[in-house]
Amino acid sequence: MSEAPSHDFLDEDSFFSEMMSSQSDLEDQILLLKEVLNNDRCIEEKLEELQNFFSSNSIRNAPIDILDEKIFNTALIGAQKIYFEVINTINELLRSKQNKTTDVKNQLNVLVNLLKCWDLCISHIKALEKVSIIDIKSFPASLFDVMANMLRHCKDSTAYYGDYFNSVSEILTTLFRQCVNTLNVFYSLMDSIISFDTNQEVEMNLLLKIIDETGKIATLTSGLDAKTLTDMWKRFGKLSSNYNIEMKNISPSTVTQHFRGLSESIVTVLSAINQKSQRSSNERSVLCCRLLFKILEKLCDTYCGWIRDDVMVAIILMLANLFRYTEHCLKLHGYHPEFIRFIVSNFVFMIEPFLDIIFKNDTFKSGFFDYNKSIEDDALGYHLLLLKIVKKISALPYEVQRDWCNKEFHILDACFKNIDRLTREICVGKQEIQLSRDAGQGFYVANIYEATCLSIFSLVCHIPDADFSELVILLIKHLLSGGFFSSLLSSDVWCFLCRLGSSEMCFNHFKHLMQIYELLGERKHNVNVVMLSRLLSRQYAFLSEKDKIEVINSIEKSSDPHKWSCLARIVDPQKMQLLRQQIDASTANSEIASNLKTLEEQPTLHNLGSLVKNLSIIEACDVPQDKQSIDTFVNMWNKLVYILGDCEGTLRLLLEDLAIALIRATHPQEVESKYITSILESTTSLYPYASSALRLELCHLLYRWSARLTEVDSSVVAELYCRLLSDAKPYVQQEAFESFEHLTRACPNAGLISSVALSIKNAQSEVSRTLPAYISGEVVHSLAGFRSHDEFFAVLSSSTLDLKKHECYKRSQADREEKVLKLDEEASGNLIKNDSCLEDVEKRAENICSEMELLLKHKSQIRRDTLEKLRQVWHRFIESGD
Repeated sequence: MSEAPSHDFLDEDSFFSEMMSSQSDLEDQILLLKEVLNNDRCIEEKLEELQNFFSSNSIRNAPIDILDEKIFNTALIGAQKIYFEVINTINELLRSKQNKTTDVKNQLNVLVNLLKCWDLCISHIKALEKVSIIDIKSFPASLFDVMANMLRHCKDSTAYYGDYFNSVSEILTTLFRQCVNTLNVFYSLMDSIISFDTNQEVEMNLLLKIIDETGKIATLTSGLDAKTLTDMWKRFGKLSSNYNIEMKNISPSTVTQHFRGLSESIVTVLSAINQKSQRSSNERSVLCCRLLFKILEKLCDTYCGWIRDDVMVAIILMLANLFRYTEHCLKLHGYHPEFIRFIVSNFVFMIEPFLDIIFKNDTFKSGFFDYNKSIEDDALGYHLLLLKIVKKISALPYEVQRDWCNKEFHILDACFKNIDRLTREICVGKQEIQLSRDAGQGFYVANIYEATCLSIFSLVCHIPDADFSELVILLIKHLLSGGFFSSLLSSDVWCFLCRLGSSEMCFNHFKHLMQIYELLGERKHNVNVVMLSRLLSRQYAFLSEKDKIEVINSIEKSSDPHKWSCLARIVDPQKMQLLRQQIDASTANSEIASNLKTLEEQPTLHNLGSLVKNLSIIEACDVPQDKQSIDTFVNMWNKLVYILGDCEGTLRLLLEDLAIALIRATHPQEVESKYITSILESTTSLYPYASSALRLELCHLLYRWSARLTEVDSSVVAELYCRLLSDAKPYVQQEAFESFEHLTRACPNAGLISSVALSIKNAQSEVSRTLPAYISGEVVHSLAGFRSHDEFFAVLSSSTLDLKKHECYKRSQADREEKVLKLDEEASGNLIKNDSCLEDVEKRAENICSEMELLLKHKSQIRRDTLEKLRQVWHRFIESGD
């Protein structure tokens, strides 16, 4: 009995001795390893020594407390050093001009063996029943450093290795799989063996570092392998979700910053979906996206309120991209119906629930409005997302709507701005959006513009009177913004408000817009002013009878026709008669002869403007000319034909404006053939000198007079149509086609139509072919240079609808004088520099003398300050001549 304690003591002493001996051997091995790693031996010898070290029994029996400091910290630092030496060696071999394929392969095989060192370390950890992360704290940093670098090396290998790639691709694949397997084993150890104390800040910081590195590696694997990508993001999602409370307390942004990488990964996988790819490949991409999207959805829900603005922009960019994969978009791109059903049932249905989650984040609103600052801009996807947001906001209380409609962030402003970027899609007209009806009534399909209108209507109808002024300012801003569709959209929204609002509100808006319209008289040909004119015409229809009469009565007799001509187009006969009386249209008609005489005697801009103004009044009020007035009109036509061909520059433009006003106002009261024939003969003579705009007016004139033409006019009408139908400008031809087609229906004189048609047939072979084709509904012109009508409309939208904003420049009189002085100095300087221009100077001097003779005749009409300026100029000229 007394010997038992003695045996126990001997056993313990023996165990202690063995442990001390083992530690001594381990320390000797560590010292030997350090010596080998630090000397000049070749990499292969160093690698062999490392593997022997990790495979030794001393390592297997090493206590936990020295595992990190004595083993991992020493050996893995040496392994990392060897890894980067090998990478540098490969770089040098690739830069060599000689073929080094074998050497490159050998170095890659060294990496294959080197990566096994981390596998051996993991085997040691795996042999432990439980280990705290603090006991192996240097291992994760070393592992992620090398594995991330190796994965990046594999990802860039195609460009990195160039001609060598085909020879080394198999080894690179092995390295990639080796890295992925090593990481997966490490993550499995985190689930079973490696423990984290959530109450220890040091351990939580280590865990945060692991989550951060996992997110980086997951982002790195995007575009490499779908399974690896989903596995890495699963690991990231699991760690971030399980320890979300601790991560929020330490550094939530370190976690949430990787939501950007996850969003980009989803977009990358979706971009792999191709109509030409096999259906199975596309379906795998969809399922991969579904998994990644579910991970992102859970993380956004878990970290709601912690997502930064820049990360939210990336998420919104992803959402905008996802809306391109809705059922209607996929049909438009020609995907197979079965695949469309697959993607809708497996993925698309998840978008709206996800939108509900991120909508709760405070940063969603700012990120949403900052989206347009991103480089990868998707106007269509953004607009589809925009309409979803508008629909969601419309169903919320007005307090929430108000947050989305303030000066800093205005959802309607975003709608107006973005609609102009969809000009191509609107013109092509194939993009459709599914909208829901009232409860239980199903869905219907609308185009982009219609869907935008309806979405805005649903939001603006909730705006109270107190906030209405802000909406009015926004509508005016986009009505006159320079954008075609934003201006049109503003007009439609305003009409919707007038339909909903009271008669008083509509009248107040109308008066306000009329004031703006009057101020824009000098820009009356600008597309936005034309749009405003149409809006006023539409708003007038919503006014009460009393207000309509008040509007007409408020028009001043001598006011510019621009101010009220938009109303003349829509008033009924009774109010047209009231309008004629209010502006005294009959007087304007009777003044035409005196206006023409005054213009002939004193050809000034003021007198020309008076004549054009009265012609505009006659046109707007549709005042017919009696026999005396029509004689004056015929006289004007004859004079225009006589002088237009000899004019150029600004004078030619002014006379063309007069000709257009004359065409529009010409409306003989008596149907006498000689007047119509005389005017048509004048327009035919005028044709060679007419611009495209004037030729279009000639088409319109023939259209209006279709019912008044007789056989007497057949010759001149035929000649005019032959010229118009063969015009170089396609749009002039198109107007001529429509005008002639109307002639065949509206003209009661069959003899005229037959005579004109026969003359056209005999005149030009091209016109004789295209005209019958147009009338019969056939395609007249082929789209040369375009593969389809869609491509034509796409080009049309990007060229003709790219409107520029009008900019006003205000200069004082001093500015003008300074500018004129500089121009004079520049012009005179150019004359002095060029001796070869002496002959031109002589010609200019002769021209100036002729102009001075003309000025002397009209000296009484020149202002005193202008005469003084002329006197000073001639005084300087005479003095310099002396």
